Amino acid sequence: MVNWRKQTAHFVAKACAESLAPAHPGVTLRHLASNVASHCRMARLCANIEHEEDQPSLANAEAALNKQIQEQFEILGQYLEEK
Repeated sequence: MVNWRKQTAHFVAKACAESLAPAHPGVTLRHLASNVASHCRMARLCANIEHEEDQPSLANAEAALNKQIQEQFEILGQYLEEK
């Protein structure tokens, strides 16, 4: 039986490793974003299979995203005030 949690972690690790690829000679940046995105999609798919969902649940992420957006606006506001 497949351990979907480990598969998810595997693809997250591959995305992280791929993001370091520009440090290696012969790797083109053109494919970097596509490869990282592909690994992220596979990680999301494995996580969804583990939870038997067609779509990821974003209920818990909404509050965190709103907080992040608010913090970004505050940082931007501080930066613009200093200019």
